[in-house]
Amino acid sequence: MTILFLVMNYHTSDMLEKKAIADMKVIADDRAELVETYIQGCCNFVDAYSRTTEATEALLHPEDPKAIKAAGEITRSIAGNRRALEGLYIAKWDTYVLAHTNPDSVDKTFRDEASAAELEERVRKADAAFCTGIVQAPVTKKMVIPVYAPVKDKDGEMIGFAGGAFFTDDLSDRLAGIISEGATDISYSLINANNNTYIFSDYEALVGTVCDEDNILDSIAKVRTDTSLKGNYGFTSGKRVSVYHYMPNRDWVLVVEEESEEVFDIVGGVRMVLLLNCLMAVLLMTLAVVISVNGVMRPLRAINRAIVRLREGDYSQGHTIEKYTGRSDEFGRVAQAVCELDEVMEHQYELFLELLKAQTVGTIVMENNEAREILLINDRALEMMNLAGKKNPVTSADIRNEFDEENLAIVDANIARVLETEDGEVTYEVSISNGVVRRQILSNAKHVILSKGKDVVILNLTDLTEIAEREKE
Repeated sequence: MTILFLVMNYHTSDMLEKKAIADMKVIADDRAELVETYIQGCCNFVDAYSRTTEATEALLHPEDPKAIKAAGEITRSIAGNRRALEGLYIAKWDTYVLAHTNPDSVDKTFRDEASAAELEERVRKADAAFCTGIVQAPVTKKMVIPVYAPVKDKDGEMIGFAGGAFFTDDLSDRLAGIISEGATDISYSLINANNNTYIFSDYEALVGTVCDEDNILDSIAKVRTDTSLKGNYGFTSGKRVSVYHYMPNRDWVLVVEEESEEVFDIVGGVRMVLLLNCLMAVLLMTLAVVISVNGVMRPLRAINRAIVRLREGDYSQGHTIEKYTGRSDEFGRVAQAVCELDEVMEHQYELFLELLKAQTVGTIVMENNEAREILLINDRALEMMNLAGKKNPVTSADIRNEFDEENLAIVDANIARVLETEDGEVTYEVSISNGVVRRQILSNAKHVILSKGKDVVILNLTDLTEIAEREKE
C-alpha cells in the first residue's frame, strides 16, 4: 500500500502539473488574443480618425485657418472619448503637425528628413492603420503603443498621415482585471523579443529595461525557434509555473506566471485523500487477515493445547479435538494423529498406574533440583512413609520429616553419592519410625537423565521389617 500510495501520488502530481501548465497556456492564449484585440482596437481608432473630413481638409488646405481649427476641434473631441491616450495628431509627410491633442505640439516637425521619409514609406506600404511596436515615450518616459494610418483624399490618394500613441498601462490594467477574476497570484510580462525589452510587467521598475535573466532569455529563444512548441512553452521551476506565449506578428512574448502553491493547492487535498484511502484499505485488509488467520488457526490452537496437556500428563476429555479429525487438510491429519497418540498414551498411563499400584516395593521419583520436587510416588511408598491418606500433594519436606537426624544424614549422604555420576546407583538401609512402628527400609537410589535433559533420582524402597519377621517365623 505504501508503494501504491507513492505511485499514485507521483502520477497524480504529474497529471495535475501537466493540467496546470495546460490551463496556464490557455490563459496565455487568451491574454495574447486580448493584447492583439487591444492593439487592433487602437489601430481601428486611429484609422477612423484618419478618415474624418476635418483631417482630410486640414491636409488639403494646411494654410486655411478654418480647416486647421476644425481639425484641432475634431482631434480633441475624438481623443476625449479614448482613455489612456498619450496623443492624437495629423501631420504632413515631413511630420509637420497640423492638429494635436497637445497644443504645444502643433506647428512642429518631430522627425528629421530621413526618418520622416522612412515613416512615409512604411505608411504608404501598409496602406492601413498599423502599430510599429511598443516604445518609450520621450516626454512621459512611459511605454506607449504608437499607431499610424494614412489620410487619403476623395480620390484615394495618400496626402499625409494620422498618428496616435496609447499608454500600455491601460492594456496592463485590463489584463490584471481579467486575471484577478481567476487567480490573484498570476503575474504577467510582455517582452519585445527583438530587443528583449520589457513592454510592461507587474514589476514597474522593469518596464522599458532590457531583460538580462538567462532563464527568461533562454525560454524566449526556445519559444521563438522551436516550431514543435507551436508558440507555447510551459514548465515548472522552483516555486513558480511559467508559460511563454510567442506572438509572431508582433515579435513579442507574453509571460504568464503563477505560484506553484496556488497551482498545486489541490495536490495536498488529493494526497491526503489518497493517504486516508490507503490507510483505510490497510486497516480493512489487516482486519480481514486477522479474522481469516484467526479462523484458520483455531484448529491449530486447539491441537496445540491438546499436545501441551499430553506433555503434562493430562488425559481428561475436556479438550477433545475429535471434531477436527474429519477435515481433509493438514489440520485434520495432525488432529487425527494427536487423538491416536492421546489414546495410546492414556492406555499406557493407565497401565503404568496399575503397575505402580501392583508393586510390592515403594517408588519415589524426585527432580534433582533445590526443592527436590516429588514427581511421582506410589501407594506403597506412601504407606512406608506413614503418609497414606494425605490429602495434599506430598513434598520432600513431608518425607524428610519421617526420618530422625541420624537416618536423614544417611539418606542425604547416599543421594549425594548417587548424583556424582550420571546413571549412578547406590543401595543403603535406613530406619523410619512414627513413634509406634519402626520400619527398616532398603533403598535403591538411581540417578537418571531423561530426554530433554530432565534430571531425576528414582528411589525403590523395600520394607525389610516384614522380611525380618518372616525370617523369624
